[in-house]
Amino acid sequence: MYIPKFRRQLVEDRRQDGYWIEAFSIDGDSKPDIAGYGLGQGDVTWYRNNDWKKTLIAKFIGPVGMHNVDINGDGRNDIVICYQYGQTMVNCAPEGGKIVWLENPGNSEPYWKSYYIGRTTSMHRLKVGHFTQ
Repeated sequence: MYIPKFRRQLVEDRRQDGYWIEAFSIDGDSKPDIAGYGLGQGDVTWYRNNDWKKTLIAKFIGPVGMHNVDINGDGRNDIVICYQYGQTMVNCAPEGGKIVWLENPGNSEPYWKSYYIGRTTSMHRLKVGHFTQ
């Protein structure tokens, strides 16, 4: 029986903002990298597994929910993210709830290409999948 061994490792010291963190392979080496962001600053950041190199891949007003999937079939996990939620469900941003696809370029270049999918007021959680197949 395999028993995993864990060790403590600092990825980023003194981060100013934090809300969402997700672990999945971004660079295609099958090791889980980290993608995360905070509500205030809105920097969507990728931390590459092994050296934890930090790459800013997007910036949004109040990013909230995120999911990953290979949208275009190139073998790389892309990110779908919703943002501009507002303060609460009662006090949501009427023009917000925007949803975008961030296309993974396959390298550590900053600011991935963003494709607008749509919006629904107060959107703050999402899942991506093949729901009609």
